Amino acid sequence: MLEESLSNLAATERFIVFGEDKKPNVAPTLYEGLPTGQVSLKDKVESLVKESQILGPLYKQGFTFNSLYKFSDSEVSLAEAIGDKFVKLSGPLRALRSPKRDEKDDRFTIAFPERDDVAFIELLRLNNRFKFVDIKALKFKSKEGHFFPFKASIESKVKSDQTGIFSFKFTSGTARSMILGDWMTSYVYGIVKDQLRRMEIESELYAKLSYRAPGDVIEHSSDFDVISRYGDSVIMFECKSGRLTPENAPAIIRKTEELAAALNPRISGGQTFESHLVYDPFVNDPNEVRTLFENSDINVLPPSDVRRLVIDVISSAS
Repeated sequence: MLEESLSNLAATERFIVFGEDKKPNVAPTLYEGLPTGQVSLKDKVESLVKESQILGPLYKQGFTFNSLYKFSDSEVSLAEAIGDKFVKLSGPLRALRSPKRDEKDDRFTIAFPERDDVAFIELLRLNNRFKFVDIKALKFKSKEGHFFPFKASIESKVKSDQTGIFSFKFTSGTARSMILGDWMTSYVYGIVKDQLRRMEIESELYAKLSYRAPGDVIEHSSDFDVISRYGDSVIMFECKSGRLTPENAPAIIRKTEELAAALNPRISGGQTFESHLVYDPFVNDPNEVRTLFENSDINVLPPSDVRRLVIDVISSAS
């Protein structure tokens, strides 16, 4: 499939050359003018697609871009706070992904064991800042088996012989999406954005960019979690907060290979293209993840390694 895509692209001689057009790139300015949240690309911002040195060449190949998501500063700050304490927060975040639901009042409930009590205090502290859930009940069970409301400051530690019950509602659909997985995409987006600003490199950066491609170029329509062009180089991130398995890994590899066929630097003669997969090392064994992707061109890494990687690749291109 990859060889056929490269052959088809080469045959058309409509090559993707990011550095060929030296006119001023107005795409970053157009992007900055977009509102935060989900943005449709079908009508009013079609000029962004045409002007972009990432999207424009793909548009000429027949790609249609449907929408993107522009993270707000507060969403990036929340993601940053999660990423900074991910060692502690990974357990509570996993619990939030599979709560027991009360159909009567759309309330969710999770119970956490004593080994995770400090981690849940960290979650409550985070919620105190960002208000992503509305807490309906918070109780702890003593070793005698009695539940009692938790009235102490969230800064206090829960006694190790207690098990907690946490009942809540998400404050919004966006908050739910962020906590259940989008935080990782926002985290990577925020790091790339920050480092591009610090390095003062002419660039573009997009997140949750959905596309539809011609079937003779790419087999599947999907999205870019995070994609950035800096100078003549392109870096792409796939962000997976859930479980990676032998069943779902091939689809990730195939998607990346097909996108590489459309963005491959060999076609444009000298640009660089890198693809990375950010995963949860507390859900997935790092050795198993490396094995799953060892025969691909995808570099796998946990959230804690993202900033160092971005610094290295951007510095090498500047």
